Amino acid sequence: MPLLRIVFVLLSLVACTADGADLVVYADASANGFDQNCTWSDTVDFNEATIVHTGAKAIRFTPAQFEGLSWCTPAGGISSATYRALRFWVHGGSAGGQNLKLALAGGSPPVELATATVAQLHGAPIPAGAWTLVEASFDAGPLAFSGTFNQLYFQDQNDAAQPNVYFDDIALVDRPSVPDAIFANGFEGGGAPATAIVIERDVTVDTMLSERWTWRDRDNQPRSVVLAHNDQNGPGGTRGGELRRYAYQTPAGTRTVNATTGGFGGFGYVVSHLEDPTPAAMLGQDDSPLGHFYAGTWTRALEGRHHAILRYTQNYPRYYCTYNAQNQCVAGTATTFQMPVTVEWLVATGRDHPLWSVSYDLSAAPPDRISADSRAPYGDLAFDGDAANPDTVKGVGWGDRYKFVTTSAGPVTLQSPWTWNVPNTIPYVYLWTQNVDAEMGVVLTQNYTQQDAGGYWGTTRWNTTSAAGNACTNPAYLMPCDYNWPYQAIAYSFANATTPTDSKRLAWGTNFGFLGATSYPEHGFGANRAGWPRQSYSTYVVLDRHSRTPTANAVTQVEATMTATLTASVGAVRTSGPAGVNRVDTLPYQPAGYNRVYGTWEADAAANAATLTLTATALDRPIFVLNGYTGALPANVRIDGVALTADADYFATLDAARSRLWLTINRTWNGAHTLAVTP
Repeated sequence: MPLLRIVFVLLSLVACTADGADLVVYADASANGFDQNCTWSDTVDFNEATIVHTGAKAIRFTPAQFEGLSWCTPAGGISSATYRALRFWVHGGSAGGQNLKLALAGGSPPVELATATVAQLHGAPIPAGAWTLVEASFDAGPLAFSGTFNQLYFQDQNDAAQPNVYFDDIALVDRPSVPDAIFANGFEGGGAPATAIVIERDVTVDTMLSERWTWRDRDNQPRSVVLAHNDQNGPGGTRGGELRRYAYQTPAGTRTVNATTGGFGGFGYVVSHLEDPTPAAMLGQDDSPLGHFYAGTWTRALEGRHHAILRYTQNYPRYYCTYNAQNQCVAGTATTFQMPVTVEWLVATGRDHPLWSVSYDLSAAPPDRISADSRAPYGDLAFDGDAANPDTVKGVGWGDRYKFVTTSAGPVTLQSPWTWNVPNTIPYVYLWTQNVDAEMGVVLTQNYTQQDAGGYWGTTRWNTTSAAGNACTNPAYLMPCDYNWPYQAIAYSFANATTPTDSKRLAWGTNFGFLGATSYPEHGFGANRAGWPRQSYSTYVVLDRHSRTPTANAVTQVEATMTATLTASVGAVRTSGPAGVNRVDTLPYQPAGYNRVYGTWEADAAANAATLTLTATALDRPIFVLNGYTGALPANVRIDGVALTADADYFATLDAARSRLWLTINRTWNGAHTLAVTP
């Protein structure tokens, strides 16, 4: 190793947020006392402004002759007891394939303590033409390390010059060291944390009988949901059928998210607006009632060791009438149609975020008599953790064909500046708060070409920023008009253009006709889509610290899914399946094997065995489902011939009633790897 120029900066270790968080090394600039002067190369530019992952700047490095891009840590070094990984984004420029290693060094003079090539960490050569997320774990894998280091660096391994490579958003991933408050009840015995989902039936929360599930997330920390039964009377006359409470861990302890008070409290119920509210008015009804005011039925669809599904069904009223030649609703013809709705919630060990799925069935209604949107999942959760003293909302973002985000220091108002000019493929919406490090988001499980999402008329401002002037002219303010937000979110929660809001409303959105029309214009008024006889889609419900960019990470995961491939040498990859929850009609899986209903990879077992090869980029904790599986839990689960340990390397659930085996693989899947399951 060449002589390194070591400069120690005597600064205190400064975390990114008040309650502790991942520690930024570089984001637009080196941060938190990390000294970039430890770099030994003249070809590093810390102010690259053309190829950038987020923000305004990135790092450009032209590797040659074993030169290095390096940082010395703040005084005292970095301990693997405090941080569990280094996470970074890398871009291979126009060429890709650069031969670089990542090293952790310690001592004075420093010596290498752990090294691995970026290709080893990624599972494949550095890709060209795209940003790729890499997480280098200190706990396992090629960079396994225990101890303290005081320097980290990316070093050329070729001697001769290589093409430019780019880095951005480099951070150490914190290792929460909090008591498992959710499990502090002696349930485990011996103090060992439970690995299986803890399923509590018929618990009472907010005076409502509910199911409470507690599971372990990707960091092996407990999370819990409380899902209220939908056949009862609850607060304010609500009937349930929604998420009422959620808990997850922060470095400061357990953050408990409750339903807000009032009629909108809870999350995950359905709301749909009629394009023409006249039929509802003729019947003296609300054209867009809140779905949790209607009772239904619920079913424990799956209570597995590591996977659980709760199903709600209900009828939701939609109204239509006979129209005359002047397109007027004829008096006396208004009709109520009870639209069957199915909603399911799925949680899985090793996954952070629950999955919410919905199916609407309009097959018994006349085609083209109903024209409605979908704003589900819908509701209000005090996601900042304090319903009594709600924090103001700092910002809002969404993705339709472009990514929209407010850019002020907050709090957000209708006069906040914004950008809406980064191309996007995965629909999503999210909010975050001003003084509490908290975020809530909703992310579709597929791309917009496969499933339309977003709606209304604000698309004339696509690919622009607020620098072009007011997006709303009547009334005049900088943000898009509230009726032009593609996802409702907090659009109608502002008292005026300059006053912020503490509303935590979050809602989806689609164009009118999404429900009921045989042909309606997709968001952006491009191609036409069919909104009759049925519609289904699934979303991840994201709750976490804003500093961890959880919604953006969930979007990245779905993007990675869309480019992944699955093949089988034993068994068979499924190419189609049910088009939605509680549906018997089918749709093709895109890509083959990917079931967007549950976000799973589906295959058919052969004599209770399967050998599957998944090729993916940084796909976190993929879930495989083997259909036609009739045996006991498998005796052998291997990846690339290496045996995995149950409840540590993978999490299995046997769904004997449906002859299915669920497997969550407890790792980030990079490159092509083969999963083999044998009895």
